[in-house]
Amino acid sequence: MNHLTPLPQVDDDPIVNDQYKQPSQVALIEKYSMSKDSIQEAVHKNLEKYFRDLGEQPASNIYDMVVLAVEKPMLEMVMTRTDSNQSQAAELLGINRNTLRKKLQQHGLL
Repeated sequence: MNHLTPLPQVDDDPIVNDQYKQPSQVALIEKYSMSKDSIQEAVHKNLEKYFRDLGEQPASNIYDMVVLAVEKPMLEMVMTRTDSNQSQAAELLGINRNTLRKKLQQHGLL
């Protein structure tokens, strides 16, 4: 359920997408110096260390491990930023509020 309404035309603003005149994720990342590449690099470096530390031992459930490791701090930060307003947090994350509640419960954040 998307409640975005079109805004008036913005003159040549690369930060705004054409459909709803809302900031695109890529443009926001560039604008606020939060580099998607730096997040990817951090994950990559930590996975390299994880495999190095494992040595010859078999790895398993890596996907779940990484998602859970990234998801909890992301949820904590979004909830802090929205003063624990779940509707705002869900909108910021681009997920349904029921999904947010489920994830908050999974991580012991409720």
